[in-house]
Amino acid sequence: MNKITEKPFLVILTYLILIGLVFGLHFFISASDHHDFLYMSYAFNAVLTLIYLVLLLLLGQYFKKQIGFMFLVVATLKIIIFMAIKSSLELEIDRSDFLIFFVPYFLSIIFEILITKKVLDEFNFEEKETSSDKTS
Repeated sequence: MNKITEKPFLVILTYLILIGLVFGLHFFISASDHHDFLYMSYAFNAVLTLIYLVLLLLLGQYFKKQIGFMFLVVATLKIIIFMAIKSSLELEIDRSDFLIFFVPYFLSIIFEILITKKVLDEFNFEEKETSSDKTS
């Protein structure tokens, strides 16, 4: 077991502190009429990232060959779900709204990439030698 997967609480706490600090900064520099969209964007990205981190840290050892696929699915789902919400609520997105969504999105993706890399670095992907391989 590697250091990252032994302490999933610490990884999740680090992410929550990071996203909270960036949210606070973003909250103070954004216009007050965008705060509802700001709350939704950060909550949306945080929830999906937390789901990914929990799956990665708790189940990664069992599905180590599918981790890259899991990462791509979560990253793609974030965009698809956001676009579906945008379409269903008929939101008009201007330049500032675009940044309100994509600042937490890119922050979350970068954090996911770093943790995924650390987890994958610790796994052994070599195939185990079977007894029939030894006799050949």
